[in-house]
Amino acid sequence: TNPIRAVMLSYATPCDTFTTTITPTDTLCLGESLQLQATGGVQYSWFGAFGGLNDTSIANPIASPPQTTTYICTIKNDSGCVKTEQVKIWVNPLPVADTLIVTNNFCGDSSGIVNVGNISSNTAPYSYTLTNLQTSNNNTQNTNVFSNLGSGIYAIQITDANGCSWADSLTITETNNVVANFTANPQSGVAPLNVAFNNTSLNANV
Repeated sequence: TNPIRAVMLSYATPCDTFTTTITPTDTLCLGESLQLQATGGVQYSWFGAFGGLNDTSIANPIASPPQTTTYICTIKNDSGCVKTEQVKIWVNPLPVADTLIVTNNFCGDSSGIVNVGNISSNTAPYSYTLTNLQTSNNNTQNTNVFSNLGSGIYAIQITDANGCSWADSLTITETNNVVANFTANPQSGVAPLNVAFNNTSLNANV
């Protein structure tokens, strides 16, 4: 009997050994940026339906998406092989307050109040920090009302359960309705002179 010999040949194209990687899925707060990274090619082309890329033709663009976005990267090697990779970037909204209601001080007392309104992000619990920009004193609490505040300029920061923060500034002024006014009778004369003063002040206790 004659043995039968067989030779198996295999051929690998440059595309068979073409491997790529891309940044894994990540989460940002609105307004934050992330550097994306793709590897394995010599040419890169990025696309995202909502934009937010500083350069779509490099391997590692900076992404600042305005909302949750899937970025697609087309990667080409030096043999002309093409692969696509994609990464999803989740964007959490900021805890924006719809109103900041300020009650001003009255006659120099420290009775100012700041009431933070409804927050749009729906990711409670929230942390509230109020900082007096003149003294740098700050107060952090879990309730939305600050009281016993002096006059001044303040910064308010709200942080939600995702770690996203929103900030604004406000001013507490002083209300003083007192109007001091007096009349004299007579208004002039030779000393010694008896003068009668009439108090016509408003909103004051004598």
